[in-house]
Amino acid sequence: MGGDTVDARPNQPSRGHVNGQAHEAAVHPGVPAAAQVARHHALASAPADTVTTLTHDEDTYVDAGAPSAAYGTSGSPAVRGSSAHLTHLRLSLPSAPAGQSLKSAVLRVMSSSDPAAGSSDTVSVAPVTGAWTEAGVAYRSRPALSWAVLGTLSGATTVSTSSTVPLDVSQLSGSLGGSYGMAPTSAGTDALWLWPRQAASLATGPRPELACGSQGAAESPNRAHVVRSWREVLPKSPPGRPSRRRLP
Repeated sequence: MGGDTVDARPNQPSRGHVNGQAHEAAVHPGVPAAAQVARHHALASAPADTVTTLTHDEDTYVDAGAPSAAYGTSGSPAVRGSSAHLTHLRLSLPSAPAGQSLKSAVLRVMSSSDPAAGSSDTVSVAPVTGAWTEAGVAYRSRPALSWAVLGTLSGATTVSTSSTVPLDVSQLSGSLGGSYGMAPTSAGTDALWLWPRQAASLATGPRPELACGSQGAAESPNRAHVVRSWREVLPKSPPGRPSRRRLP
């Protein structure tokens, strides 16, 4: 962006500054080539990301202290390493819209209102690889889990608190359009109790959020600095001399 003086123009502002705002801008050290300008235009014209918030089809937990008990939809899902509480979640992943692919995914959870709901332990989310049902699973018949880690959660130490777990897109992309199981697990002794999907408000139960969009390569950092939110004020130049200043 360049600038010029406004001294000789009608209806000039009271201050000789340029004050601008933009959501996205590419700031170049020099004049970009025509092909680079065309590429920026193509990226800016791409469809907006499609963000989908899901609810789980099934969720329950199993307790090593009661290995034959099936809790089904009763109670709050719990996560603890010893003695073990394991939570199982199942959801239907939508297919990506035409021309788009999965760009990001998170799992949003909320600790319950129980006074002991928070946990100081780190919770890992693993894919469920074995078969299970919400009504029938017990600790003794619990499904196998993958050694892979979809995401981790830490710092959920207080009650009725929302937490966001970033999920590994590379592990989810191949499962779009089908059923997918995941299990929050822990190796610690401090249990984390969560609101289930049957909670009165959907905003409190486990909620995966997927963002699909066009995959455009980012501009090389040494060619342009991309600014997401900025305000640039250009100092007033002497008459007849253009005022130009690059963002730092």
